[in-house]
Amino acid sequence: MAKAKNSGTARIDTPFHARGGGERRVMPMGRGGMVATAHPLATAAGLWALERGGNAMDAALAAAGVCAVVLPAMCGLGGDCFLLHYDAATGAVTGLNGSGAAPLAATPGVYAERGHIAQMPTYGPLAVSVPGAVGAYFAANERWGSIAMRDLLRPAEQYARDGFALTPEDAETIAGAADVMKTQPGAAAKTFLAGGKIAPRTGNILKNEDLADTLALLRTGGAAAFYEGKIAETIGKWMKKHDGLITAEDLARYTPEITPAVGVGYRGYTVHTTAPPSQGIITVGMLNIAANADLAAMGQHSPAA
Repeated sequence: MAKAKNSGTARIDTPFHARGGGERRVMPMGRGGMVATAHPLATAAGLWALERGGNAMDAALAAAGVCAVVLPAMCGLGGDCFLLHYDAATGAVTGLNGSGAAPLAATPGVYAERGHIAQMPTYGPLAVSVPGAVGAYFAANERWGSIAMRDLLRPAEQYARDGFALTPEDAETIAGAADVMKTQPGAAAKTFLAGGKIAPRTGNILKNEDLADTLALLRTGGAAAFYEGKIAETIGKWMKKHDGLITAEDLARYTPEITPAVGVGYRGYTVHTTAPPSQGIITVGMLNIAANADLAAMGQHSPAA
């Protein structure tokens, strides 16, 4: 999440997250902008974009690029992206669907032939759809950004190439997925496990040269480098070699979609979310249900609530 004033150069009061006196947390505050992510380096990248005079979308995209590097278990360049954009001048809320479609060859029969009859596979080449995040990032930058993506992706490339120190959460996540990575084709085990076998520890430096090279291509070639160029060809060839379904044609056909936001009234507020196929519609349904209950009278954290 990134927020900034609409015009001018944002004045940044560096936010902080400290603990003291047990589990007491100090609330971060700022007057010119604020960035919240799941990793301090991603938050720093968002603040860096604001300090350069960027807007909230610039900050969000810079942070998202770094998240693709420093949060390897979360949604990276091979995943999807849904976002909402709020225009303070007009009050308009717009959604962007960066969810990639299934490959053209992905039919029930194809999965049945490969032994997946009752459910979709959880891991491996057959479990993924066309990556939509990269297209969404560049589409959002073109429509709402003010700083070029070649600059916004620079911090991400730097952390991927030079490395970054693993947080306790990073190390724990990689260790938890180590056994799965060892069974999968590709470079996951080689990238995240020492010698392809041993999970790293907190504070170990993780480098990802392949991801750095990909980010470098995106910085110079834009989204086309991912969906039509060398990256698309590499993905297509790898998928074919490992019995996957995504082809270079699937990647070339992809385009992100600008959509209206879904809004619902809740206790005097309008809550906006992204339209299907995102899961935001579930939040809308939950709020509609909760609106019929007197939650305040039930008591916070009570069984009834």
